[in-house]
Amino acid sequence: IDVERILKESLTWVQYFKQQKKNIRSLTDDEILAVAMYSFNLPFEQPKDNLYYVLNEVLRKRDPLKMTPWKPYLYHLLNALA
Repeated sequence: IDVERILKESLTWVQYFKQQKKNIRSLTDDEILAVAMYSFNLPFEQPKDNLYYVLNEVLRKRDPLKMTPWKPYLYHLLNALA
């Protein structure tokens, strides 16, 4: 997974939405970024390299050791969706 590419592309969208003052309620920058990273579909050679594929696979396996690195990200994503 190319996290740097996902992050770079997502940050571009975060800045765009903040400038446009789209309906983002009072989300923090981290929450906006978490949603953008999860939902942004980059044209990778393999669609499975997009963040949502990787994260969903980890969550489906329900392995606590594999979930641990995702906890900070999930915190921001779930707060944004709440």
